[in-house]
Amino acid sequence: MSIQGHHVGLGILSKNYLPIDLKSYKDVMPQSLRLSEDSLDILIKCMSEDDIPLLEYNNENFDYPKIMNYKICLMNKVRMIFSSLTDSDFIETEAHFNRDIKGERIYRSDGRKLNPSQLLEILNKYIFGFKYSKMSEEMRILRGDLLNTCNEKARLEPGLFTLSAPTGSGKTISMLYFGLKHALIYNKRRLIIVLPYLNIIEQTADKYREIFKDIECNNEISIVLEDHSLADDIENKDDDESKREAQRLLSQNWDAPIIITTNVQFFESIFSNSPFKCRKIHNIADSVILFDEVQSINQEIVIPTLAALSDFAQNYGCSVVFATATQPAFGTLHHYVKKWCFNGWTPTEIASSELGLFSRKKRVKVKWPFMDEYLSLEGLCKEIISCNTQSLCIVNTKNHAKNIFLYLKEFIGKNYNDILFHLSTNMTVEHRKSVLKYIKSKLKNHEPCILIATQCIEAGVDIDFPSVFRALAPLDAIAQAAGRCNRNGLLDEGSFRVFIPDKESFGGGSLYPSKDYRQGADILINWLKNNNGNIDIESSEIFERYFKELYSITDVDNGNKPLYEAIMGLDFAETSKIYQVINHNTSNLLVPYKIQDYRVLANEARMQGLSRNWIKRARKTSIGIYRPSVDSNIAGYIEPVKYRDITGWGETGWFIYLREEDYDEKIGLVIPLQDNCYIG
Repeated sequence: MSIQGHHVGLGILSKNYLPIDLKSYKDVMPQSLRLSEDSLDILIKCMSEDDIPLLEYNNENFDYPKIMNYKICLMNKVRMIFSSLTDSDFIETEAHFNRDIKGERIYRSDGRKLNPSQLLEILNKYIFGFKYSKMSEEMRILRGDLLNTCNEKARLEPGLFTLSAPTGSGKTISMLYFGLKHALIYNKRRLIIVLPYLNIIEQTADKYREIFKDIECNNEISIVLEDHSLADDIENKDDDESKREAQRLLSQNWDAPIIITTNVQFFESIFSNSPFKCRKIHNIADSVILFDEVQSINQEIVIPTLAALSDFAQNYGCSVVFATATQPAFGTLHHYVKKWCFNGWTPTEIASSELGLFSRKKRVKVKWPFMDEYLSLEGLCKEIISCNTQSLCIVNTKNHAKNIFLYLKEFIGKNYNDILFHLSTNMTVEHRKSVLKYIKSKLKNHEPCILIATQCIEAGVDIDFPSVFRALAPLDAIAQAAGRCNRNGLLDEGSFRVFIPDKESFGGGSLYPSKDYRQGADILINWLKNNNGNIDIESSEIFERYFKELYSITDVDNGNKPLYEAIMGLDFAETSKIYQVINHNTSNLLVPYKIQDYRVLANEARMQGLSRNWIKRARKTSIGIYRPSVDSNIAGYIEPVKYRDITGWGETGWFIYLREEDYDEKIGLVIPLQDNCYIG
């Protein structure tokens, strides 16, 4: 199956398809390519005649009936074989077309090998500097205790782990320490850090590069390899084209000691049927895989996702760590996960409850709303202005964030530009990065600063406000928002206010960005009614109870029925198509953020159409939108980017926004007519 699909991708595997029915492959095989021979005897004869030695093999120990009962395990096994084959094929083909003057093949250089003892020595020196960092003594002790337990628990046998620790407790460094120490003891090949959002990736990658800067030699590739949609845009200070090219090649098969990637890249690769996406999977074996902010995993895919990771731990030498301040109760899904893989989901907690990390000094004082208490837009803005010169307000929708910002802009007057800021996904990634950088400098210098943001500011963003307002949301979102309040514990208590927006005064529309989000918020509303408006957001037991209730009402076992049916049918192509970490019904919109760059890119797109290089440059000045229809409100303001003979509306997934005046330097794109195409 792997041989026949190494050009066009994996198909369907079942007893009915053994031996492989080549017709399904012939239907999709490009005319320039042909299938391999389908007779094993003929294949072995050909290899023998070409003096290609084959290892002796014995299939007697392969328990086919047993593994057929565990579909995820079987699909992982096929993909591991497929990955090894396709990666070798890509590398050989690359060398075939890259010959020296004598006609000899030139192979790419191998990536650097993980040297955990060296990296641990460097990390220890960096950690020693913590005592000079700006934080309270209580936070310094808490971070030290978390680091010590990660050091001790790294000796545990490889397998599945959770790391539950409060926001601001230094999880980024502690989980890195655990990974390196665990890799040293058990001879693991690499660390793979998987993160949900691009802003956290950049923050984490910058931190790791800062730590290991002394061994980042100019004549070698970096030990930290980023693999995500904006990875090609990372600035190389040395401007070394050969180094950038080496990084690009190694990202194709993850041949590097430390990989930093996204949930989308990691999970959609391990459930893919594509030769290009799957070629990295065999390099996941014998790795320590560190997941941060795991509460973001989509409930519709959580069962098969946990099953695949459990199988990696059992059969491919991996150790998996789930780290977050709001740990989902995935352990309660064990019997569901066990339907798909041998071991189910039974992780070991690294930071045991005896440490009492969540019960130490309370960094925030939470003010909960009464259930019939709706806060008007005007009332909220007055509270923000009066409570503190440095305040953060997080709301659930971009429309609410925009309306609050515009109200405060009028309220503050002409001096608003130095005080008032906005963050949402209506702004490009580059725009948000520059705003965050400026805000951090304002906070550090104790200058007045008010930030209005959507939930894009929450998980993993290292920012510390003395006062935070949060619109009612699911419990994990509330806790993540609280993690931006008095993060470093420098105050006796930070002020954290949860409020229920008055729908009409905030401009109407939905209070929540999705059905799932509303379900989580409804649980919290019921709890507040039954607990006299008081919930401890720093209790790990509360989160376990919350997620159990959430799983029960969302029927997580049934999840995505088409996906489950595809997996049951061992249909790799259909599984790859359906398995989505985020909604793929989205498009990219080139917007006039940096006007000169925008104009150059827009003109290039019209004259030359889509290209890999164009996409790489356009990502810096684009935002994501739900795929608009040709008769939508926004259709009159956008132009589809074409590619060769593709001329259909939005077939390439890229559009150009035409009205330059609609991109605001403070709040991003504001279209003149309301349309539901924008992602919340």
